[in-house]
Amino acid sequence: MPRVVGVRLRHPGQLYDFEVTEGDYAPGSWVIVETARGQDVGQVVVSAHEVTPEQVRGELKPVVRLATEEDLERMQRFRQREPEALARAREEVAELGLPMRLVAAEYTFNGRCLTIYFTAENRVDFRELVKRLARLFRTRIDLRQIGARDEARLLGGIGICGRPLCCATFLGDFLRISVRMAKEQDLPLSPMKISGVCGRLLCCLSYEHEQYRDIKDRLPTVGDEVATLRGRGKVVAVNIPKETVTVEVRPELRVEADLAELAQAARLEAEGRLPHCQPAYVDITERLATIPDEPQIICWEEPRASRRKRVRPKAPPAPAPAATAPPTASTQTPEERPAGDGAGERRRRPRRPLRRRPAS
Repeated sequence: MPRVVGVRLRHPGQLYDFEVTEGDYAPGSWVIVETARGQDVGQVVVSAHEVTPEQVRGELKPVVRLATEEDLERMQRFRQREPEALARAREEVAELGLPMRLVAAEYTFNGRCLTIYFTAENRVDFRELVKRLARLFRTRIDLRQIGARDEARLLGGIGICGRPLCCATFLGDFLRISVRMAKEQDLPLSPMKISGVCGRLLCCLSYEHEQYRDIKDRLPTVGDEVATLRGRGKVVAVNIPKETVTVEVRPELRVEADLAELAQAARLEAEGRLPHCQPAYVDITERLATIPDEPQIICWEEPRASRRKRVRPKAPPAPAPAATAPPTASTQTPEERPAGDGAGERRRRPRRPLRRRPAS
C-alpha cells in the first residue's frame, strides 16, 4: 500500500495527498511537491500513513524534497508580484473587450507558471489574451474559469453568522446542498436567510442535517396522540434542538415532554397506572348521556348589546278634518268638474252658418 502525506498548498482547507517514497515529513514542515502546474511549495498537515488503493483519488504525485530557506524567500517574492500581475491582466482584458472578470492571480514558488482565475457567464475565447500575457510576463500562463463558490473561497469574507467563510478557512470539498435540508431543519425558506455571499445555498446547512433527521425519526410528529405524566394529548409542536415535544392535554393545559418522559408515560399507561388517563378532547354531550344523575350544565352568555340605532316612536296621526258637504256640480268650475259628471245633460253643438247658393 502507498504511503502518503496530507499537504496544504495555497488555500486553507484544501488538502492533497502526495506519495512519500523515502524519509518522513513531520506536520508543519514545508516541502516541494509535483503538481499539474509544475513544482510548488506546500505545508505538511497530516503525517505519513498508508492508504488502500480504493482510497486514492486520481493519480498520486510524489513529494520531491524538503523546501529550503531560498525556496521560501523566492515564493514570497513572487507572491508580492501577484497584485501587479492581476492589474496588468485586467488592463489587457479591458483593451480586448472580453466578457470576463478576473478574480485572482497566483504564481508558483519559482515563477514558472502564472495561474489567473476568472468568472464569466458564457464560454470565452481568450487565446489572444494568453498570447499577450505570455509576452508581457514571459512565463507560462494558465487561465481557469471558476464558479461563484470558488470565487468566494479565493476572495474570502464574512458570512451572515459574523465569522469568516467556511470555504476560505477549513472547508475542503464543497458538499451538495438542497432546499430540502433547510425544510427538514425548520428554517425559513427566504433566500436572504439561507444563501451565502456567493449567492448559493449555505454550506453549513449540511453540518447538522443528519442530526436533525435522526432526532425527527425518534420524536413523534405534530398531530400524533401520545401519553404524558399529565395525561394523554396531541402533539402541537416539536423542538428539535431540545429534543422535546409540546403536548396539549386539555385546551387550557400544554405540557413539554422529552423522550424519557414519553417512554415512562407509555409504560405506566400499559400497566394501567397512568393518572388522568383520558383523551385530550371529550365531547360533553356523550358524557351527559352516559351520566344521567349529573345535572345538565347549560352555558350561556350575556346577550351583546345591539349595535342598531334606536328607532324613535312615530308621532300619532293628526285628527281627520270635519266632514263638509261635497261640492255640487253647479258650484264646481269646469276645471274641477270630474270627467263623466253631467253625463245625462245634453251638450249643444255650435251651429254652422248656412251657405247660400248663388242665384242661377
